[in-house]
Amino acid sequence: MADGIVPHPILTVEDRASEGKRRLLIAVAVMAIIALRKYDSVTHPQFWAEDGAMFFIEAERTTHWLLLSPYQGYLHLIPRFIAVLGRNIPLIWAPALYTWAPLLFTGALAWGIQSPRVPLPGKAAAALAVALVPHTGEVYFTTCNLQWILAIGLFALAIIDDPSSWPQRFGDILSLAVLGLTGPFIAPALPLFAWRAWRLRSAWSASMALLAAGCLAVQAPAMIAFRPIPHSEPLLILHGAAVIAQRMILSVVADHIRFPEALCAATFFVVPGALAWILWRRRPRLTGGLELMMAGALTMAASMYKMRFDTWNLDDLYNGDRYMFMQKVLLVWLVAAIASTCGVAVRRVLAVAAVSAFLISAPRFVFPPYPDLHWASYAKAIDRGETVTVPIIPAGSKFTYRGGLPPHQ
Repeated sequence: MADGIVPHPILTVEDRASEGKRRLLIAVAVMAIIALRKYDSVTHPQFWAEDGAMFFIEAERTTHWLLLSPYQGYLHLIPRFIAVLGRNIPLIWAPALYTWAPLLFTGALAWGIQSPRVPLPGKAAAALAVALVPHTGEVYFTTCNLQWILAIGLFALAIIDDPSSWPQRFGDILSLAVLGLTGPFIAPALPLFAWRAWRLRSAWSASMALLAAGCLAVQAPAMIAFRPIPHSEPLLILHGAAVIAQRMILSVVADHIRFPEALCAATFFVVPGALAWILWRRRPRLTGGLELMMAGALTMAASMYKMRFDTWNLDDLYNGDRYMFMQKVLLVWLVAAIASTCGVAVRRVLAVAAVSAFLISAPRFVFPPYPDLHWASYAKAIDRGETVTVPIIPAGSKFTYRGGLPPHQ
């Protein structure tokens, strides 16, 4: 056993059954909460942005190598897989597939990160945070933004204990291959897999690190070829730090409350610094905590390179919130993990803070429904072979389906 690794207790059959029921209950609760928050996606599913304008259209027109077609500099294996499935259902049900399938994947993520093999405490809080954290809702029920939720599972896989059975081994390989080819997150995850291999020093962890490297190698050509929109503005480090802190840290505890820029910039340095110090001091009991924090930091750095948050208005608390979602969940996970190592008084204070944060965000907990864009009428026109321009959400988005394509089965 490597130094500093705390062994996990061996669970009895009864314990495993109880653990499985608890994980399933929380996963179902996560899906139910999301369905409540964005109820119109359940009762009235519609295409969102690239779900219709890219994944749906390209799946209708492309038959070869679709699953490995890059977009925005990386692969989208799971969204492409959903799109391929959509070719085999009645056209009128296509938006339902693109909205309901992400909910099932989100439930699977909530179930998976609670695995007893994940050493970091606070897993139940992290799973629930997927459904509860304040944000704009753009990652829910959307195939194109599902990657921001699934990335949490990829990072959890990078800190997980080695498997003890063949089903676990198969599950690890499949999960890494699929998640590693969905979104760009295999790049910040690879150092975590490499560190895990060095820490555990087992053949299995080394094999997983090699598989992660292979996933990155597959993604590398698209990543290297991609060039973000150039910005001529000088880099404003403190303003960028303030925007990130406002949208990623302060919004978790005080949703949609605008804070002074100086306070936001200070928060950017103080909160992560304090978390890192605590995680380092308590690392024997918080295995994986520093690794998850590093994954969040690397992902945020990559997003900063692509989006240049220092060019964003500090008062804009809506646009691009998907770039902050994963970090919000990781933040809740890390705080919950630290709380598990604290005394009762500290846990009570944090519990009061969590309830207060929820009450502050409660007025925006349920997202307003989108207008009905009458997909059924466009689906009938497409089935007749007509060329139609289809409006989709968000407002102003649309795609054109040209007549003469092979009829949808």
